[in-house]
Amino acid sequence: MGGVLLVSPHPDDVLWGCLGYVLKYKEYEYTYLILSKGEQGSNNVQLLESIISHLSREYSVKIRLVVEDFPDTKLNNYIPEITQLIKDTIREENVPTIFVTSIEDHHQDHRAAFMATEIATRYLPVSVVQYNTPSSYFKPNLFVSIPQNILEIKKHILLAYKEGAKKQKVYYDPSYIEAFHLYHSIKAGSPAEAFSVHKLVW
Repeated sequence: MGGVLLVSPHPDDVLWGCLGYVLKYKEYEYTYLILSKGEQGSNNVQLLESIISHLSREYSVKIRLVVEDFPDTKLNNYIPEITQLIKDTIREENVPTIFVTSIEDHHQDHRAAFMATEIATRYLPVSVVQYNTPSSYFKPNLFVSIPQNILEIKKHILLAYKEGAKKQKVYYDPSYIEAFHLYHSIKAGSPAEAFSVHKLVW
């Protein structure tokens, strides 16, 4: 599949939606593109940088972190600029696959990230997959089973991020994190990350 672009409206979105996938398929090279530093939601870019270094050192995950500084909660005002950024990244890194937040999401920044990605890729041979976050509301059609050992690593990372960033959101409760991955197990047969394929180029 080659390189994979992970579009993250805020620092922690990819941790929720794709980290299990990244750990499971660590033979790929990932670009983790953060659009906003998430200043309205107590996010912490330096903490994320430390987590990425840990993943690289301990689990041989190949992730390049790219941090932009579009204003948190206002990404919809910068869709043309974000579209160009994504388009440039695709061309510079020859990316065949993009993971991005869902258009069926309650957070406006998540919807804006998807819209910019959709526009950027409309004439390009690039697959686009929407990932699940606690604010998503979509019907997944792709389930990636996450082995228990990988799920434990992901839970540990999310809880470390919660503690380090002092996140007070209810979805950072350990029981929610567990339920987030078990919900789709009835379809996947095991804990899973859920995705919705927007465009598949085979």
